[in-house]
Amino acid sequence: MTEPRNRTRPTTAALTPIYEVKNPVTGDQFIIYAADDAGMFTVAHVSAPLAAPRIHLVNPDDIAEYATGAVGVMRNRHAGFAAQVYTNSAPAPLSTRLPD
Repeated sequence: MTEPRNRTRPTTAALTPIYEVKNPVTGDQFIIYAADDAGMFTVAHVSAPLAAPRIHLVNPDDIAEYATGAVGVMRNRHAGFAAQVYTNSAPAPLSTRLPD
């Protein structure tokens, strides 16, 4: 007799956000979740309030530069609509390397 398989899969609802940037006018969001056991960061991009998020895994060596680029795109895409940092609870030194 075989053992039953665990079919549960992790979702973004189970991840802890450590950095969130939102544009309250356009609904755009960029979120970094806490690193997994391998040290990789899960990030989510949402381009509109009803759009499905795009999910990526980012290497810890690249996360600050990746976030800077993503936030730059959000801030430049809609001139006059500010993308604001809502949460920055990333551990140091990462928290100091992320855009304000």
